[in-house]
Amino acid sequence: MANTPNVGLPTMDPNVLQPSIPFNAAMQLLDAVAQIVVVATANTPPSTTTSDVGKVYLIDSAPTGAWAGRAGQLALCTAPSLWAYLTPRVGWYADIGGGLKRLSSSGWVAVGGGSGDYVNRAGDTMTGQLNAPKVYSSGDLVAALTAYAKQFQARFAKGQDGQADQTEGWLLQTLDADGNSLGGIYANASGLSLVNNKGNTWNQVQLLNDGQILLNGRSPFQRGYIDGALMTYAGQSAITVGPGSCYIPGAKTAVEFADIAKSGLSLSASTWYHLYIYLNGTTPDVEVATTAPSAPYIGRARSKSGDSSRRYVGSIKTDASGAVLPFIVGSDGAFRYLVGNNAAPLRCLANGKATSRSTVSLSQAMPVTATGGIFVMSNTDSSVYANLSVPGAAAASVLGIAPGGALAGQVVSFPTDANQAVDYYYSSAPTNGLYVDVVGFTLGR
Repeated sequence: MANTPNVGLPTMDPNVLQPSIPFNAAMQLLDAVAQIVVVATANTPPSTTTSDVGKVYLIDSAPTGAWAGRAGQLALCTAPSLWAYLTPRVGWYADIGGGLKRLSSSGWVAVGGGSGDYVNRAGDTMTGQLNAPKVYSSGDLVAALTAYAKQFQARFAKGQDGQADQTEGWLLQTLDADGNSLGGIYANASGLSLVNNKGNTWNQVQLLNDGQILLNGRSPFQRGYIDGALMTYAGQSAITVGPGSCYIPGAKTAVEFADIAKSGLSLSASTWYHLYIYLNGTTPDVEVATTAPSAPYIGRARSKSGDSSRRYVGSIKTDASGAVLPFIVGSDGAFRYLVGNNAAPLRCLANGKATSRSTVSLSQAMPVTATGGIFVMSNTDSSVYANLSVPGAAAASVLGIAPGGALAGQVVSFPTDANQAVDYYYSSAPTNGLYVDVVGFTLGR
């Protein structure tokens, strides 16, 4: 009696007596392989009863008893303690341990999650199962892919055919001829991943539930990235930021925005306020707060102290009545006041006559993020030079301010120390002194 070449079903010889015997044996094997569900993997044949007829076991690597010498075969219970055997071929699929697996040249490998609805072999396509989004512009991309990921997760998380709900696994996977994964779509509680395996090097794009996009676990944007996002004076209690884009460290993504206007602000007198871009849900917004920025988290980029979901973009100062001091920010990012500078808070030194190195604090006119100032230096003495330096610098005189008498006044760009201060002194006692007025500053952000 011969057997069929693929499954090994027994065939009937011509004029065979009792043809029902090979026919029934073939039907039992065909019944088993039509939808292979392996109830267990074992080395030792279990005790069986009539209720076990039809159950299929995968024989493990060290079989004993009636299964001896049949490692890797499928054992079909045909009657209590009686077995028929199938030798699976590369390419066969079976439900093993509650998951779909495919036999490759290296053994059984998982190819999908749950009932295998989402398994995809090379060249196959998946159609009609989910409502794929249409993306009309780059601005739609994150929202559309996030919604698509949630559709996938809704289908994937629900257990099917009496199986437990799945929490992570392949939704769609492409395999090579040996059943090795070439990549696909993977879902877990965080979101959806597009995975590619090329030359045994794995790469992935993660589409997280909160809208982030990560490439191999990192944002594709430089962490210190900022473009535009400049402040505009819009009135005594109003400010506008934008247009522009910037990276937000807490969100691990970059956001793009048009002008964001904040009006009707209730501000305290003579106070520094700091402006932060953040995501209000999924919409970029601006927070105006007295909480100072943190130290730079990379380069000169800063976030709000204690809150990395806020990206620092600039600072404003109020006058004695609580109104925003008028200003303009140039395309180079330099901040310039549009008010008279010959009085507080912009005049930081008045008629200074120190003959030893003395420190002038500029913090009333420059925020904590300022790295240098734009000053009007007025040496009103008629004959003695004033000397300018940075606190902590070895040289006591880095820049000389020429005497100018009644016509004194030089516009100077000069660095400050980390506390927004400069040093000055006269080499001999002057008759008249030095005035330091802040007209603008540069800042790190």
